[in-house]
Order: sequence, then structure tokens, then C-alpha cells
Amino acid sequence: MMVEKQKRHTQIVTLLVILTIIGIALLVLAGIDYRKTNAREHAAATAKKEAIKSLYWHVKFEYEQLQNLIPWWNESVAKLTLNHTRDTVEHQPYTVAEFQQYHQGLIGTIESVKKNDIGLIDHELGALRNMFSKEYEVKTLMPFFKLRRRWLENEGQLDRLYYDIVTNTERTDSVVFRGSRGYRIFKPYFEQLEKMDRTLYELMAYKYQEAIQLLMHTYPEFVPEAKRILFGNQSYAVVTAYHAWKQDSIAPGNDMKFLPPQKEGDTLTVLSKIYRNGNKALVVAYTEGDIHPYTDEQRMAFVDRLDTATPKLKNEEKRYYCVWSEDGQYYATGTNKKLYPHVLEGDDREVMGFYDDELKRYYVTGEYDAFKAYYPGYQNEME
Repeated sequence: MMVEKQKRHTQIVTLLVILTIIGIALLVLAGIDYRKTNAREHAAATAKKEAIKSLYWHVKFEYEQLQNLIPWWNESVAKLTLNHTRDTVEHQPYTVAEFQQYHQGLIGTIESVKKNDIGLIDHELGALRNMFSKEYEVKTLMPFFKLRRRWLENEGQLDRLYYDIVTNTERTDSVVFRGSRGYRIFKPYFEQLEKMDRTLYELMAYKYQEAIQLLMHTYPEFVPEAKRILFGNQSYAVVTAYHAWKQDSIAPGNDMKFLPPQKEGDTLTVLSKIYRNGNKALVVAYTEGDIHPYTDEQRMAFVDRLDTATPKLKNEEKRYYCVWSEDGQYYATGTNKKLYPHVLEGDDREVMGFYDDELKRYYVTGEYDAFKAYYPGYQNEME
């Protein structure tokens, strides 16, 4: 009896040991599987983030590139359509020979975009299709890329219509416009041009902004980076303009102001520019000399001078300052706050509040207004 009990006890212990070993093995396997799954998910998330970031930078670059090219596009469209609100010039009727020049200007704009694209955006978009659900695609991104592709592809059709005209007319012939006899041969070209022009306006006024915002807000850490980049671009625009004027006698733009020396014999000159974002304003300035030795009262007086040069608008509620000088960079918010030096990372946190705007997304658009870019003569005409 005793032997049987010992035997049964040994069997139970052996079974418990086996179950314990199996349990430990299962836990180890589960842990390994968890780590593998976690590593795969982390790798997939990292790959997705990198893909979005790459696409974001390419879309942002193309948007900014087109902003710089729009004046050239506008000039060509204005000359072709005799629309003086497009570049404030009263264009005169022209010949087929001039038509050829204007058309090549348009084509050059499109080719500039294609040359820098090199299919990268379409390639990266293809990669994203494999990473995201259909819900993501239907939001904003896919319609944007379809519209963008349509504009680029329409160049071929416009070019074919252009060759139809030049092969069926003489260089000395006058270009005929709507409502005149002989318009039939020019009509398809101008209709296609109008379609492309509307598409480009839609891209520049809404679609690029929406696509950049969607990509950016997929990973919120892209947002502060975008704000810092825009802040840097706006600051350097003033600093660069100052040095160009000082070294090469290049006059700064009309939107920048000189503050003359305060007293006779004073060589201190200040260049400033104001940016507006809804009910907020950012004054960026560059001054010769050093600000560090200034007393608190002198810094307050300096800020007051900037305010005098850039009067407040009726709806302005808050004002920010960024002042560059020989001895560094300084910030302030409000006329009653002293300029404080930028010394450590994060010192610009308060001035970055200028870019906080959930409605207009100022950090995406900057001061770019597609309507004003397309119709710079519109306001003059209204006046």
C-alpha cells in the first residue's frame, strides 16, 4: 500500500514537473512571439512614418516650388488671354509668332515641376497604398494626387492644340479671340488652357494645403517642425534682405521698412517686416550693433520704435517680436515685455504661438494667398 502511494506521488510530481516545463516553454514561446510581433509592428509603424515623411517633404517642396513659379505662369496666361488683372499689365493683341513665345513660357513652368518630380511622389504614393486602409485614401490624399496628375498630363493635350494652330496659321497672323471671326481654330486651345488654369488654382488654393495638413497630422510631431521651418524662413528673409542691401545695394521689398537712425551721426539702422496671421502679428527685424548691452528701458524703447513703424490693425489682439542683431537673436511678446535673448533650445516656444491657428493653418501657407497671387491687379481695378 505504501509502495503504491509513493508510486502515485512520484507520478504526480513527475506530471507537475512536466506541466511546469511545458508551461515555462509556452511562456517563453509566447514571449518570443510577442517580441517578434511587437518588432514587426514597430518596424511597420516606422516604415509607414518614414514613407509619410518622405511624401510630405516632396509635396511641400512642390507646393513651395509652384508658389515661386506662379508669377511666370500668370505672366504667360495674362499675355495669352489679355487679362490685365493677372499681372497688372494692359496687354495688347498679338501675333502667332508671339503666341509661340507665350505658350513656351507655360510649358516651361510645367516642365520645371516635372523635372524636379522625377516620379518620386507617384512612387511613394504607391508604397503608401500598401500601408494604409481605403478609409485613409478616400479622405483627401487620393483626390489630390489625381488632380495633380491631371494637370501635369494635360500639358500634352495643350501642346497638341498649340501645334494645330501654328501649322494652320502664319507667324504674322493675329491671334483671334472669343466673339471674333476665325476664333474656331484657337477655341480648343483656349478652352484647354482655361481648364488647366482652373485646376492649378484649385491645387494652389486648397488641395496642396489639405494634402500637406493630412500628411502632417498623421504624425503630430511634424507640426512643430513645420512651424520652426516657416519661422526660420520668415526670419531669414529679413536678415538676407538686410545683408543684400548692405553689401550689394539691393533694395529690400516694398513690404519691408527701414527705421532711420534716431539721432544725427547714429549709424544704427533697422530693417523690419510684419507678418499677420488672423488677429496676431509677428514683427521680424534686423539691427546693426548689439542688443545685449541695452538696459531694460532701451529695449522697451526699441520695441516701441518697431510698433511705430508697423501700426496695429483694428483686429490685432496680440503681437510677437523676433529681433536679430550682431550679438544674437531676441524675442518678445507684447509691448510691455522686454526683449529676452534666445540662448537655450525652447526659448522660442512663446513666439511660436504666432503660428497656432487651427482654421487657417498658417504654418502650411505662410502668407501665400492663391487669389492674390493669381490676380494681383484685382484690387487696383476695384479701386
